[in-house]
Amino acid sequence: MPRIKKPTFFKIKFLSCALFLTTFFIQQAQAQFDIGNSDLTREIEKNLLFDKSTQERFDVYNNEYGTNLVDKPTMGSAPEKNEDEKKYTPEEMNIVLIDKVKIDKDVREKEKLAYNSVLVGQYEIAIQIYKEILQKEPQNLYAKYSLGVVYQRLAQYKQAKNIYYELLKGDAENKDEIINNIIAILIEESPREAIYMLNRLTLQNPERHYLFASMALAYEKISDYNSAIKNYTKALELDYANIDYCYNLGVLYDENKEYEKALEMYSAVVKNNDNSNREIALDSVKRRIEKIKQMI
Repeated sequence: MPRIKKPTFFKIKFLSCALFLTTFFIQQAQAQFDIGNSDLTREIEKNLLFDKSTQERFDVYNNEYGTNLVDKPTMGSAPEKNEDEKKYTPEEMNIVLIDKVKIDKDVREKEKLAYNSVLVGQYEIAIQIYKEILQKEPQNLYAKYSLGVVYQRLAQYKQAKNIYYELLKGDAENKDEIINNIIAILIEESPREAIYMLNRLTLQNPERHYLFASMALAYEKISDYNSAIKNYTKALELDYANIDYCYNLGVLYDENKEYEKALEMYSAVVKNNDNSNREIALDSVKRRIEKIKQMI
């Protein structure tokens, strides 16, 4: 059965417009320099550690990575709207044919247009619109994060990393989501190096379930399924209601021919899934449950 590759599924809140210390144009100039993975790792550690004195003492990694495709990062929802406003759906939007008059409307309208263009896979249009938003509102953290997500979906990792780095150093409210996206990139690029980093992060932050789930994904990449199971189990202990962890554990147990444990996990998925998670094909899970029952 196919695995859900995203380590966790966040809902992105509409971010507050906290003012960056530098202007958009200065940030764009800085973005010409590629952010190293050691810098990203350092910022992740700084944002996860609570003791400021500890933050000043940790060491820096110096890892080099290659390039690979990454699973789609979570986009989240569009900015909050008033209840009386029209609810836009991909079917109602024709992004390609939008005329110049409409595209030049206020920033809030552009946010809706960019979000819907992502939903229908028109990423290049979304990039252009988000850039236009940031020219008018360089402090718009929602648009900046969304731009990073689109770059990541297009496997343009340098641009995505630069944006995520700026957000980690700034006032973004969704830093767990940003960290999660960075880790997803690093796992795809070099899972062994990601495991080294995640071992450090889980020791420092033993309460963060998504770090253990990320570690499980990294171990899967190198076919160490026992370690993957161990880390998914730990993630599930910390977030016992997470259906995705149950499903991924079930698949791993299934592949390891531990059918009774697989049956337990699959049954938990069917029992607790509220149909809001479209990543899991419940009909396939149910068929697999019946097949396993015949085998044991």
